[in-house]
Amino acid sequence: MNFRKALVYTFTSKYLLLIIQFGSTLILSRLLTPADIGIYTIAYSLVAIGHVFRDFGVGNYIQQEKDLTTDRIRAAMTITLLFAWLMALALYFGANYAASFYNEDGIKKVFQVLALNFLLIPFGSVTTSYIRRQMRFKFVMKLEVVCSLVSTATVITLAYAGFSYMSMAWSSVAGIIVEISILVYFRPTELPRLPGLKDVKHVLKFSYVAVSETLISQLGGYLPDLIVGKVLGMQVLGLLSRAKGTEALFDRVITSAIQPVLLPFFSKQNRAGENIKEPYLHVLMCVTGLAWPALIYMILMAEPLIYVLYGSQWTGAAILLKIICIRQMLGRLMHFINPILVSKGHVKALLKMQMFFVPLELAILILALPYGLISTLYVLCVIPIIRTLIIIRILNKIINVTFNDYFNIILKCGLPTLMCAVPIYIIRNGWYLNEVYSLILSAVITGIIFMLSIFLFKHPLSSELIKIKNKITYSS
Repeated sequence: MNFRKALVYTFTSKYLLLIIQFGSTLILSRLLTPADIGIYTIAYSLVAIGHVFRDFGVGNYIQQEKDLTTDRIRAAMTITLLFAWLMALALYFGANYAASFYNEDGIKKVFQVLALNFLLIPFGSVTTSYIRRQMRFKFVMKLEVVCSLVSTATVITLAYAGFSYMSMAWSSVAGIIVEISILVYFRPTELPRLPGLKDVKHVLKFSYVAVSETLISQLGGYLPDLIVGKVLGMQVLGLLSRAKGTEALFDRVITSAIQPVLLPFFSKQNRAGENIKEPYLHVLMCVTGLAWPALIYMILMAEPLIYVLYGSQWTGAAILLKIICIRQMLGRLMHFINPILVSKGHVKALLKMQMFFVPLELAILILALPYGLISTLYVLCVIPIIRTLIIIRILNKIINVTFNDYFNIILKCGLPTLMCAVPIYIIRNGWYLNEVYSLILSAVITGIIFMLSIFLFKHPLSSELIKIKNKITYSS
């Protein structure tokens, strides 16, 4: 399967998942409280860190390994099984300590239910990675949509029945059970069924560096939530979680659709000895060109967006959403660095970066949090600027990316973004419409101006749209 065809399937999958998850979020926001979301966020953040050890870098190994033999697949299965089951035990018996630390018994209950996932996941994780390596994204699309439907139906039913935060935990287990069942039934015939010990050292040679990098990255992603929950309480964490979830809507649709394709694609290109600089810059410019206008829209329309989507009990998340979107705009040029470095075998460069930035970010968080969450988030906006400058230097050495290349991306994406920002600002501050009308009108006008601007400034997205149009015309 070629790159663009793979993207069609992943985009279709992510759009369908967004519709399902978005509908679920709207319903759950009326059935669950910010405190319920806060409790689950704490438990999920801790469990997500455990998922790093569960996978132990095996997924990336399978996708990028040049010589993937049967023995190496068996070894990968052994490593996944061992670490996943160890994490299941650690989570189940460590639940009491987590609940005691946060003085919240609900965390213990969620912990123990989510530990079940670690017992089940090893039976499908290697298969999923192998299927992605083969770029069989049509199958992945069907798998993700079916599992999401089952999980969503479960969480809404249980929440309506009064299961509170536990509804989210049990829905996760339901989704995993369905996923494993499908993967076992459609397992590729060439995949071995039993684990093995031969070549375990070879797999670990890659995976221990990969898991170290991923672990530090996950700590940087989830420890802030854990710290906020401990210092400021579940209510504030619930609002922060809702703001982050709203900002992540773009990544769920666009970035998460592209990300799974890039590592197998770049690895394939690298194995064939082909240049990956141009496709990397093209993808980065296209995604940034979509992301910046979307983020500007959320920044300027944060209050009505939060109110309409989630209701009055969540309005405190609006200011948090604005700052998070500002930070994301500053850090967009860092996206897709992982598949580039992993495909080129430079996992240690990722590890070194994470070892510097994660402790720095956590230190800023701990020192600034006593002065308030809002001021802390503003201070943290400095981090993506510094990280981007360092990433440019690293990529310059590996694939010859220059500052001029990034300046060109900023220019090409910045001009359409500014054009989109003007009507949004006018509608929000000059036209006194109610929340729903202002959201709809600004979205329609912004969409029209965005389409015109990418052709006016000759953004690469315009050529992609022309290709799609020509393909549809040719097909009809």
